[in-house]
Amino acid sequence: MRPGNRYSIVNMGKTSFDESTFAKLYLPILGKTAFTLYGLLRSLSEAKFSILLEYLNIGQTRLETAFDKLSAMSLIKIYEQSSKFQILLKSPKNFEDFLADELFKQLLVSKIGESQVKRFMTQQPDGLDISKKFFEVFELSEESFDSSLKLSSTEPLETSVKPDLLDIASFKQLMANKGYRFADESNDIIHLYSMAEKFSLDWYALFKLAEETANADYTFNSAAMIRKQIALSEPLPKVDEGFAELVRVAKAMAPQDFLTQLKRQVGGFVDNNELKLLSNFSNQKILPEVQNILIHYALIQQGNPSLTANFVNRIANDWMRHKVMTAEAAIERINNFEAKAKAPRNTKKSVPVKAEPKWSNPDYHEVASDDEVAEFKKQLDNLEKG
Repeated sequence: MRPGNRYSIVNMGKTSFDESTFAKLYLPILGKTAFTLYGLLRSLSEAKFSILLEYLNIGQTRLETAFDKLSAMSLIKIYEQSSKFQILLKSPKNFEDFLADELFKQLLVSKIGESQVKRFMTQQPDGLDISKKFFEVFELSEESFDSSLKLSSTEPLETSVKPDLLDIASFKQLMANKGYRFADESNDIIHLYSMAEKFSLDWYALFKLAEETANADYTFNSAAMIRKQIALSEPLPKVDEGFAELVRVAKAMAPQDFLTQLKRQVGGFVDNNELKLLSNFSNQKILPEVQNILIHYALIQQGNPSLTANFVNRIANDWMRHKVMTAEAAIERINNFEAKAKAPRNTKKSVPVKAEPKWSNPDYHEVASDDEVAEFKKQLDNLEKG
C-alpha cells in the first residue's frame, strides 16, 4: 500500500450509515484518523492513496494503522492484486447489534466507561412477551428446505453476520459456579476474544487455561494466560521418567495446597512469610506449576525446612529471565544447572568464594541414592492422597 497505488470501492452506495450512531459507538474506539478515513472512503469511490494522505494530513504509517483499525472493526475488507487495491465497505452496526457483541461492547466500555455505555442500551419492556416466533408465522415447504440444504452443501453462502468467537455467557456462568472473577472485566474480556481468535480456542479451553493461571485471590490473570498458551504452543522439554509423576502433581495442585501437603509430610506448617512469597510469585506472573516445582526443589530436594525469600527469589528471578513457563521447563532448568556444575573447571587460580545458597554455588553436586528415590516416590503418593 503505497501513496501512488490506487484503490476502488466495489460496493459504493450499498451500505447503511447513521452518522450520529457511528460517532457515538465507533469514534471512541477508532480514534479521529480512522473515523475520518471511513467517511472519506464513503465519498471517494476511486483515488490514489496519496489523496487520502492529503485530506487527512498524515503520513503513510498512520494511514496504514487507520486502515488496520477499520478492518479489525469489520468496517472494511481490503483485497490486493498487482499493486491495485479493492475495498469492500461494511455497514457499521446499529446500537442493538453493537452492544449485543460482547467484544465491541467491552472495547467501548474500556474507552468511555460502563455507565455511559449503559445509557446506550435499550431498556427491557415490562409485561408479557406475546411476539410470534418465525416458524409460527412462516412455514417452509419440504421442497424449499431440501433445496437450501443442497445449496449449503455445495456452495456455502457468505454472510455478513460474524460467528461468535467466544461463548462469553457460558464462560461467565462457569466462572460464577467455581468462584472466579475478573481482575479487570473490560480488559480481560478483550484479551479472551483476542486469544480465542489467535489460538483458535473455544470458551471451555480458555476457561481451563484461565483456571490454571488464576491468581491466589481467584481473579483471572490475562498476562499469565497468554504466556502459558505461548509456552504450550512450543514443544515441551522431555523430563526423566523419575520426574514424570512430580510434573503431573505440580500441574494438578494449587501452590498453597502443594506447599501445605509437603509441610505436613515433614511435620511442619505453612507460615505467613511463605504465603506472602506465593502471593508475590503470582503477582510476578509465575505460573502455579512452576511455583510447585520451585517449592519441591527448595523443601524436598534441598532439604530446607521452609521457603526463605533469599533462596527462592534468586531461583525465581533466574527462571523468569529464562522464560520458564512450564513444570517441564523448570525441571530442565534445574538439570542444566546441575550439568553445568559437573563440568570441569579451570583450577589454575584459586579465588575465595563467599558462602551462598546451594542453588547458586557452581561447585554443588547432589546424587540421589536408591533409598532417596524410593522416599521421593512415596512422598508424591502421600501428596496426592492428601
